Amino acid sequence: MQRSWRFIIALVVLLGLVLAQRRWLPAGDTSAPTAQPSTDETVSLSIDRGDGAAVETHHIGWSSGLTVLGVLETYSAQHPEEPLSVVGRGASALVTAAAGRTNEGAGGLNWQFELNGQYGTKSAGVTTVKPDDRVLWKFAPFQ
Repeated sequence: MQRSWRFIIALVVLLGLVLAQRRWLPAGDTSAPTAQPSTDETVSLSIDRGDGAAVETHHIGWSSGLTVLGVLETYSAQHPEEPLSVVGRGASALVTAAAGRTNEGAGGLNWQFELNGQYGTKSAGVTTVKPDDRVLWKFAPFQ
């Protein structure tokens, strides 16, 4: 008899947790909330494909915690015809392909970034941006 009470109590607690979670997430949404641009502020994104063509510039909505990689991911999501490939996450994130170009390895052209005219010294996955920052992703020999 004591076992059945424990089972019933555990079931009620589990049901309470499920109902509480449904209240916190909108119907049909099974994921955690994602960062949305908090203002009308933007970050400038320029892409140099390394082929001599004009450098393209885009404006990406800024949100707190946005990284240099996040800027490129946002662009890529808006341009699915130009898939993005990244290995690793955070401090170990490495862009291996973007804007129709794939890294060539040692001695070749590879994706790298500059932030406000300064060559990136940390992973794009941890380098955060501020409103009005200028991000340049370029396909070039390593510096």
